[in-house]
Amino acid sequence: MKKVLLLVLLILSTNLAFAQYIDSLQVNEMKKVQWLAGKWEGEGWMMFGPEEKHTFSQTETVTSKLNGLLLAIEGLGTVDESKIIHNAFAVLSFDSENQRFVMRAHKADGAFTEADALVDDNGDFIWGFNHPYAGELRFTIRQNDKGQWYEIGEVSSDNGNSWFQNFELLLNKVE
Repeated sequence: MKKVLLLVLLILSTNLAFAQYIDSLQVNEMKKVQWLAGKWEGEGWMMFGPEEKHTFSQTETVTSKLNGLLLAIEGLGTVDESKIIHNAFAVLSFDSENQRFVMRAHKADGAFTEADALVDDNGDFIWGFNHPYAGELRFTIRQNDKGQWYEIGEVSSDNGNSWFQNFELLLNKVE
């Protein structure tokens, strides 16, 4: 009986040690993007054609969940404070098994994507996906010297060989 109990304790302690390794990896990777947590407000622009630049107001509410293992991201973009042009919700996490960030993003129209994401050597958070009509989309978010959220969006119609900026956002942390 003592041998069985000892074996059970050994198995449990091994599993707990492995789980702590996974959690610490997730926590360490997610720390790279924790600066996003908070409420952000500001202005941006997007292009719908070569010379069609449209400005908008944007709010991003980012909440850290499960002790930092997830970020819940809610984005709302408006024109003239009343017309909603962007309404999205995303969950960002780190997949320890595959050693990568995963972002599942949903829009109010029912569209969703599981986006590729990474944090580069400069600390920039880069995420993107392929759009069936627009091509490859890439967004780069960084914290600038003033502590602001600075984001650009780019599109590529040639599999990432060249990029055209079609989006820019500058947000201030308000909470």
